Amino acid sequence: MMTTESVSQAKRRRDGFTLIELLVVIAIVTLLLSVLMPALKNAKELGKRAVCLNHTRQLTISWKMYADDYDGLIPQSNVGDSSFTEYGWVAPAAGNTPEEQIESIEDGVLFPYTATLNVYHCPTSKRDEPRSYSIVSSMNSTGDTSSSGNVYKKSENIPMSSDMFVFVCGGTIDPNDNAFTVENDSPVWGDDLPPLRHSNSAVFSYVDGHSESLTWQDKDTIAIGKGRLNINTPQYESRDLQRVQRGMWGSLGYSPQPP
Repeated sequence: MMTTESVSQAKRRRDGFTLIELLVVIAIVTLLLSVLMPALKNAKELGKRAVCLNHTRQLTISWKMYADDYDGLIPQSNVGDSSFTEYGWVAPAAGNTPEEQIESIEDGVLFPYTATLNVYHCPTSKRDEPRSYSIVSSMNSTGDTSSSGNVYKKSENIPMSSDMFVFVCGGTIDPNDNAFTVENDSPVWGDDLPPLRHSNSAVFSYVDGHSESLTWQDKDTIAIGKGRLNINTPQYESRDLQRVQRGMWGSLGYSPQPP
């Protein structure tokens, strides 16, 4: 016959985990987390990318609406700190504080069409950075683009509307860095680093109103974007650079073959 103490001990054994059982459960939970966490992180990034794609589409639609209202004239892209800018997509900023950046956005010619600050901000940017986007320099830059590429001032003069860029998600932006520029007449990035957003890719919008996320294919592109390789290193065989140059200028201003 079992004593009262023996019955209690047996009950405790039935109601609880042994050390080995507990370790097995912990190991299973750890394994599940190691499998699920990358998937959850990827899903979160895909969500941010979808928001960014939507924002660049909305900005481009506003850009097109402005051109429709002004006889095809497109907003100025690289407004710099010029005090005589007449129709910059954003106005010259007095400084880099969030308040000054917001004022720059609200004083730009596109704000009446967007009517919200949200579309100027990518969810991958910091909260105190109101603007994440730039317009490419070929779209009515007011300054020296340091390139031989065409600069378009009216929408009807832009070729291949489904291939030509308008907006790009650049991430952290200097207050008066309103335009994104790469060289046209040489195989170098030369001015702006390739944006490394959204898992080493970049979101671009196009003249026809659609947006795409371009994943960089060349390791040198990522190395340049991270500052590990000089921005003026020749990239004759870079599919990434040539894709961006064609999307910005419409064509290459040099032979893609090394001399």
